[in-house]
Amino acid sequence: MLSAAYPAKADWSYGAALGIQYDSNLGNARASDSVSDHALTASVAATQSDYLEDDSSISWGGRLAVEDYARYTGLGNLALGANIAYRKKLGLGPRAPWWRASWSSSAFNYREHARNGWLHQADIGAGKRFSARINIGATFRIEQRTAANQGQQASGLSGDAFSQSSKSMLVNAEYALARNAVLSLGGELRHGDIVSTSHRYRQAYLFSKAVAEDKALGEDVYAYRLSGNTFDLNAGVAWFLSPDSQVNVGLHRAITHADGNNNYTRNRVTVNWVGNF
Repeated sequence: MLSAAYPAKADWSYGAALGIQYDSNLGNARASDSVSDHALTASVAATQSDYLEDDSSISWGGRLAVEDYARYTGLGNLALGANIAYRKKLGLGPRAPWWRASWSSSAFNYREHARNGWLHQADIGAGKRFSARINIGATFRIEQRTAANQGQQASGLSGDAFSQSSKSMLVNAEYALARNAVLSLGGELRHGDIVSTSHRYRQAYLFSKAVAEDKALGEDVYAYRLSGNTFDLNAGVAWFLSPDSQVNVGLHRAITHADGNNNYTRNRVTVNWVGNF
């Protein structure tokens, strides 16, 4: 009777990651103002899970991450965050559908302090494994990012250019190529604030909610906070070196249409190793 009254508890699990990433458009700018760079990334994480009797689980933990850019060093940052999630399986067996709700908050400290602040994310998603090879899921996300207000730098406009709020819909499909390799394809449709950095640009200024200097990306360039829609396509491959170690390669292509015909594209390539222990 006592064992039935309490959930089963798992030990703490720990993870680490090391990687490199390339970004073709760090400032989300039109082609004439876009700048690129690569960064080294590293993170460590700890997670505790409680498994409940109704095929559900609650997990929580924390994460410490760092990014270090080669040329635009002001974008280098340290992030410390916490998360909690609830997951429910709707049936028996590996192919039963599931749903999940989660919350995460992270504090960011940048070398160039204008971007310092918090990132909050709330997710609700669902998924199902359709066969031994195919797994599909979808997630709705609400995101809020806060940053220091830089003070009014343009008449009638706020200097709070780096704070953002948005809503996104994400879909992802995985296909097992082999016992140790998984292909993933996904997409994200995002609506909300975007921050575009460029030299003085009248069209961006006219449609901006806020403007501030962006010293992390150079001299005499400004960050404009605009409303826009972004469609991001991504593809990746994960190679499992062992049950607790894998190498991931990812490709992202983002296309954004912002107010005032302020449009841009952005490409990202990531390579990282992930280990669990």
